[in-house]
Amino acid sequence: MNIIFSSCGNDSVALIQWAIDNNLDDLVVAYSNTQWASKEWPARVEEVKGFVEKAGGTFHEISSEGMSALAKRKKAFPANGMGFCTYELKILPALNWLDIVDPEKKATCYTGIMRIESENRKNYPEKTKNSPNHGGRTLLCPLAKFTIGQRDDLLNKAGFDVLPYRSKECSPCINATLKDIQNLDERDIIKVITLEDDLGVGERSGKPKYMFRPHRMGGACGIREVKERADHGGGSYSPLQDDMFGCDSGFCG
Repeated sequence: MNIIFSSCGNDSVALIQWAIDNNLDDLVVAYSNTQWASKEWPARVEEVKGFVEKAGGTFHEISSEGMSALAKRKKAFPANGMGFCTYELKILPALNWLDIVDPEKKATCYTGIMRIESENRKNYPEKTKNSPNHGGRTLLCPLAKFTIGQRDDLLNKAGFDVLPYRSKECSPCINATLKDIQNLDERDIIKVITLEDDLGVGERSGKPKYMFRPHRMGGACGIREVKERADHGGGSYSPLQDDMFGCDSGFCG
């Protein structure tokens, strides 16, 4: 069995086309549902599912307790970097699912990580034996050395346009870039405000502790100020007026 863990973003869709081109048999594409996606992302997931099934593969959606329920259980938002959200909503459910579908650990796992994406990933291995995030199975990253152009060629061959943003499987992600925040819609903003209030850490608490820490956001307090800052190009927050931390788990788009 060959299992691609996909966020349904650019890189992992390109990886699916790579798998088709290389005639990988018994192909399974797994998507982790964090219940924190943007409103349009489920339609994207369905599009990728159709693409996989048309090619003869199997698409599986791995369920989780969801971001809101997790934050309430933890009584906190995840920190930057590889926060507990990645482990609880993606890695742990994936490990449990893998133990069911591949109890003998014979499957090979794949992710669409590219070294060119960030400084932290510049030496990411193409092959990892006994990957802990995949239950000791072999992990391959076939696109590790690819250029953006090579990736885009695969996307074009698959019939997918290149998205001008990262996966919106988690919207917003705690590791959001300025561009990610610029792309937030009102629904995303409202759900952050609601969760902050549910946790008792928002504006109404008297002791606000926002999802996006002000010291990481140029002093912007609360999602609306964070959005306004991003829309004005970042820097120190002012009502008048890219990349932050990243998660290298291989599970997040």
